[in-house]
Amino acid sequence: MHGSNAARFKESFWVIIDRVKIPNRTNPKANIFKLVHDWLRDKRKGKWVLILNNVDNADLLLTPQTTSQATQEGGLSSSSAQPLFLYLPLSATGLILITTQSRDVALRIVEEGNIITVEPMDKGQALALCKKKLGIQSNKSAIAELATVLKFMPLAIVQAAAYVKE
Repeated sequence: MHGSNAARFKESFWVIIDRVKIPNRTNPKANIFKLVHDWLRDKRKGKWVLILNNVDNADLLLTPQTTSQATQEGGLSSSSAQPLFLYLPLSATGLILITTQSRDVALRIVEEGNIITVEPMDKGQALALCKKKLGIQSNKSAIAELATVLKFMPLAIVQAAAYVKE
């Protein structure tokens, strides 16, 4: 799921609803967030993993929606407006992984003990990833320069390699 803004968050819920054919999804008054929440909490649905990617503004999840935001961004009525975080269910059969580039955001959403910090790779790992993603073996100095400029960060390397290949 996308966690960069409310519109992408809502879009991700629609993808889930459509993919698993959640009942009542065509009701225009249905709260799509609650439909997904309730579906995921149902133990009969089996095990699941939800990855909420790029949450770089904790307020997206933690601040209750106003009536106008809710209507535009999720079909919530004013009586049911609540933080979007409450629609991410705790479940014995599910796991939620939230990614962010901000430790401050992470600390607002989860306890410190639940944070997994992804550190930059060492130079050797970064070069190996660049080579693998680029499929280039001949220009080692350019690959080393790219990895260094990107501070050996895996996500940055993968994104840059995809751009270069494009």
